[in-house]
Amino acid sequence: MSRPGGNITGINIFTSELAAKRVGLLHDLAPNAPVFAHLVNPNFPSTEDIIEEVDKAAALLGLKPVVLKAASTAEIDTAFAAIQEKRLGALLVGSDSFFLSVRDQFVALTARAAIPTVFEQREFATAGGLMRYGTSLTDAYRQMGNYAGRILRSPPICRLCNRLRSSW
Repeated sequence: MSRPGGNITGINIFTSELAAKRVGLLHDLAPNAPVFAHLVNPNFPSTEDIIEEVDKAAALLGLKPVVLKAASTAEIDTAFAAIQEKRLGALLVGSDSFFLSVRDQFVALTARAAIPTVFEQREFATAGGLMRYGTSLTDAYRQMGNYAGRILRSPPICRLCNRLRSSW
């Protein structure tokens, strides 16, 4: 990523890589909120990496994240109660397919709490969430399909090996 312009094959959803940018956007959205909630699913494989990236970015901006964990709809409700009880000024919602599946609950809770929130996936914003910043999952999955199609349509690897052998 530090040397753009080369050839590369593959897909990266950039979950933890864009965490710092989301923290910056959250700070722009709620500049008077030095302490914010960072809601994550402890069952998501990259959660610890994302927490670490958010902590680093927050420290650079003089912010303090309060990590709240939720792995069920009941725990999401509990997390929002904690956000209101602690009077946290903003919310950063971590990446997770479970969170995406209950996005309507998130949108309703953030609207009811009137808390500035940054999500990762586009689907939260289209459901009525305030702001999102992240990779388009639809585009990433479409590109994965394109790569898979190219691989399946390519000649078998044996032909490539035969060509290489003949050129020696």
